[in-house]
Amino acid sequence: MRQRTNQQPTSSVSRTASIVLAGLLAVAGTIVFAPPAEAGVCLGNTSVLCVASSECGMGGTCLPGICSFTAQACDFTATYGCPVGEFCQIAPVEDGCMEDVAGFNLQCTAEDVKVAKAYNVMILDDGCTSASDTVTLSFDIEVLLEAQDRHDIGLYFSLDSGDALNGMCRIEGLPYQGTFTGIDAQCIGLENPFRCCTGPGTGTCDGSYVDLDGTVTGVCSLRDSLACDNKGPNECVGSCNSSNRCANAEAVPCTTNADCNFGSCVLGSFQDTCGDISGPISGPNNPIFHTVSQVTLQCDDTDGDGYLDVAVCTSWRQPGANELCTSPLDAYPGTPAKCKCQPAFQIPVPVPRTIEVQKVAIDLNDTGFPDDARFVLQIDDGAVWSQEVFGCDESPDPPRDCTTGPVDISGGFCSATTTTACTTNADCPMGEYCNPADRTVSELAGTNTFLDNYNKSVECVSKVGFCASVGGPPYDFCDEDADCPSLDYCTFPVVAGAF
Repeated sequence: MRQRTNQQPTSSVSRTASIVLAGLLAVAGTIVFAPPAEAGVCLGNTSVLCVASSECGMGGTCLPGICSFTAQACDFTATYGCPVGEFCQIAPVEDGCMEDVAGFNLQCTAEDVKVAKAYNVMILDDGCTSASDTVTLSFDIEVLLEAQDRHDIGLYFSLDSGDALNGMCRIEGLPYQGTFTGIDAQCIGLENPFRCCTGPGTGTCDGSYVDLDGTVTGVCSLRDSLACDNKGPNECVGSCNSSNRCANAEAVPCTTNADCNFGSCVLGSFQDTCGDISGPISGPNNPIFHTVSQVTLQCDDTDGDGYLDVAVCTSWRQPGANELCTSPLDAYPGTPAKCKCQPAFQIPVPVPRTIEVQKVAIDLNDTGFPDDARFVLQIDDGAVWSQEVFGCDESPDPPRDCTTGPVDISGGFCSATTTTACTTNADCPMGEYCNPADRTVSELAGTNTFLDNYNKSVECVSKVGFCASVGGPPYDFCDEDADCPSLDYCTFPVVAGAF
């Protein structure tokens, strides 16, 4: 994990990656900073994220940016530029999540910036074939400001079914230059999902990306994201305040004044390449639309509505903690509160909804039952699934040979025209959604079996398992014993309620 906190260069001519990521070499006298790249994409294959050219194969080249429309690799110079009409923007990073990158504990109590909606989804593989699958896709998002101007917006998408605070994340920064084209066609129908709509069929979502920060004339030698100008007191040397934050760099936690000594000011011209957000809702810069390209997500359906959910956290900087930002790894909260997390942000990719019915045969008379006792398990009285199963004794628990297995129950009915059957929202009229149907489960006596001999109660059992050891607490997700370390097992808790 590459974490951005206090950078300690090994000599006066070495430096971290942020300035090169902006495509600029800072010249101060004879000092030329030429750091290794911190994040980029491979020339000719932008689906591969890289740190060094060696990660791009024989003779490959790792470049720090991607073009705004064609998504080809670029380097902010004429050497590897973009086609006419496009601009080079910083490449995304796949690394730690927001709290990991920030390096301090977060509370995320503010509501200033959020991701409001995903649209224009392009699935690049076979989609979500099950809830345990992954999907590679590109999609557009609407980023909405609900406060005053905010700087250096960071977007953290969980890659490992986590909370986007810790774990593995795709980290995106907004572009700082150029214009975007919204999707005006969304301003029609029964819903007006975007704030730029002024009514059904009216409004425009076009606008410009925002650069509130511009360039700085110097950076501190021991913290390349801290701007300075050498015109007054040394901005690179500060004190630790009563909140245990550096007075000269509020984003940095501290315990003593020595933690806030970032060296001396090195002059140059450095462009902040992390995009900002500004203006009132429905203005030309709010909301902002951004494309998330070629990301692989877990097929999680957190709320059970049949569509992909992903945890996403948004960060921003405010005056006093607004440092030079030239990489997504610089885009973390200015203070522990300056962030917002959405644990179940929906992306309209269908995820199969499944149910599994297992028979655990409990002999009421304690007389035993033949090994070939049989039961007919049904979903929706046999309309969805009906099959005779056998071997339903009480060991092992739960039985693996007396089950329907996962059965797809994705179908439902449109939310307004309730007699119209559907599988996804696309099957319904404009403005409606596919409402999953309720299901019933039941059983019948199978061959040579009498139900009165057995317990007929039904319990709902979670199909999200947890690894555990004998006598120990659950500690990790699993689907079967093989997912857990040796000698541990996968257990499935009983959930209150019944089918």
